[in-house]
Amino acid sequence: MRILFFVLLLFCIPTSVIAAQKPIRVAIDVPYPPFAYYNDNKELTGFDVDFTHAICAEMKRDCEIVIMPFDQVIPSIMDGSVDIGVVGMGTLPGREELVDFSDRYYRSHSVFVERPGTVTAVTPAALKGKRIGVQAGTVQEVHLKEVYKDSVLVIKDLYEEVYDDLKKGAVDVILTDGLPAYAYLKSKEGSQLEAVGGPVTAEILTGASFVTVSKKQPELRQDINKAIQAIRKSGQYGKINRKYFDFNIF
Repeated sequence: MRILFFVLLLFCIPTSVIAAQKPIRVAIDVPYPPFAYYNDNKELTGFDVDFTHAICAEMKRDCEIVIMPFDQVIPSIMDGSVDIGVVGMGTLPGREELVDFSDRYYRSHSVFVERPGTVTAVTPAALKGKRIGVQAGTVQEVHLKEVYKDSVLVIKDLYEEVYDDLKKGAVDVILTDGLPAYAYLKSKEGSQLEAVGGPVTAEILTGASFVTVSKKQPELRQDINKAIQAIRKSGQYGKINRKYFDFNIF
């Protein structure tokens, strides 16, 4: 009789309570400084990493970071390998059919980066026949395929590979998110490169970035949105922001 009562009791416990005991598996793209990278002490750090710890603490949930390339995040959320992605992903019609998105957690824009003097302009006509580097699965890749049809796209899985190609001359320019570009160009590694043409004004490249969430976990999306609001109100978001940027990225 006691066994039967215990079994019935288990069925009465809300599934959300049971699920709360499991760590949230968070996909993060590394290296992607200043959002995710290893510091001199070989510790994983960056804006996305600190932001993840902050929202998980606010939700009172343990989180497990899973490192993966950007273009594997949505497939991994869909197959259940991870629960969310904190990789600065923007919305696209095709993406919204596959996964859900949180409220905004920062804004950015995109820029072309070159070795000084390589190109004089970055219009589609000026880059006709030129080799443009870009990271796979990004809105920058989508934009280039739609607008720069006469250029040669060199698509790489990892962010650092895109910059490596540019520095060694395998591509003429790259199109990348402006915030990591800002940090990279200030670093020793990026000191011989420069932005060209100013911010790209295409709508797809000037929007917000969101936490990507499984469609099977709508309650988690709601909890993340509440956590984002809470850490902004408490000032914790601003503290993380100032640690990596000289300006407000929200």
